[in-house]
Amino acid sequence: AAHKNGIKVHIWFETFYVGNINPKYNSKSILAQKPTWANITKKNFDSQEPVPSLSEHNGYFLDPANPDVQAFLLELLDEIITQYKPDGINLDYIRYPQSIAAKFSSYDLSNWGYTQYARTEFQQEYGIDPVELVYSDANWTYWDNYRRGKVTDFVSKVNNLIRNKNIMLTAVIFPDRQKALETKQQDWKTWSKCGYIDGFTPLLLTTDSETAALMIKDVNNNKSPDTALYAGLFSTFMNAGNDDLLRQIHVARPLNSKGIILFDYAHL
Repeated sequence: AAHKNGIKVHIWFETFYVGNINPKYNSKSILAQKPTWANITKKNFDSQEPVPSLSEHNGYFLDPANPDVQAFLLELLDEIITQYKPDGINLDYIRYPQSIAAKFSSYDLSNWGYTQYARTEFQQEYGIDPVELVYSDANWTYWDNYRRGKVTDFVSKVNNLIRNKNIMLTAVIFPDRQKALETKQQDWKTWSKCGYIDGFTPLLLTTDSETAALMIKDVNNNKSPDTALYAGLFSTFMNAGNDDLLRQIHVARPLNSKGIILFDYAHL
């Protein structure tokens, strides 16, 4: 119907996020079917149940390190592409759940990725269980790179899946690259540098147009010129008024923004 009316459709794909309903109360949840696929924190590494991300509406996430998780998601994407022939795929939640900032003493306890699969694979390669690592350890960098690499590897696989199919691949990212690396293991600069992605739709969570401009500049400074930027304005989620949204649109236009994304209909 959209194509008949000259409208392109990009599928919003909530990659590693599975919703905020406890799998115990939803037998159809993928985590009810596959509980070992759940991402968990260091604090709760020995939990026998999926762990919610308290700072993200108690949402539950999949483990990017698990190859069965990646295969399952690629199968879903292949089904979408084959059956519905969209114009684009927009990867959201293409990251680990949010941790607190590294400046806090309990930073490592709030980190994610301490699944049995990831711990075993990491220990086989580096000779140490990541549960034993703290942020001040020299080997912590290896643990960061391990997790970031798993997300990047999945983006690469999606790129291979849609290549030569005339489908645009974009991703929701968080501006402030260092913070995205530190708190979400999201290495979007590498995706751009390697040509895995056609465009970014950065989530600009601010009511202030000057702050939005700084965020856009951060993305522009760290992405490849071949990666398009579509400013993702989410001021309505922050209870901003119409004038605030219009100001952000005006500041985004001259900053090499190829277009505007309005997050989202529920708050607009």
